[in-house]
Amino acid sequence: MQQALNNMLDEAIRRVIGGEHLSSFCAWFVAELESALDPSDGPVAGNADYEHRLFITMARHFWHDVPMPNNRWRTQSLPKVERNDRCYCGSGRKYKQCCVDLADMPPVLNAD
Repeated sequence: MQQALNNMLDEAIRRVIGGEHLSSFCAWFVAELESALDPSDGPVAGNADYEHRLFITMARHFWHDVPMPNNRWRTQSLPKVERNDRCYCGSGRKYKQCCVDLADMPPVLNAD
């Protein structure tokens, strides 16, 4: 499983550096992550909705954290999400009632 996750992360970096749009990257990342996890473990914290929101947030953070060669090795900025905007996870709820609790998630990638 570790090798599958490493391969997935390598592909994720290639996609981000290759210029893949945030929304298509997030859809791919979530699908790959869900397929890499053991289905017998069940959803994170027993809540499939929370797991989906967490994976989408992880994908957004990953996309943001990859330094871009064409941007002097700086990261990309994420689209600004206001509290009353529709949530980026696709739930249809307002951001303040959905994924705002995941906004302070630590970086997915470390600076090294």
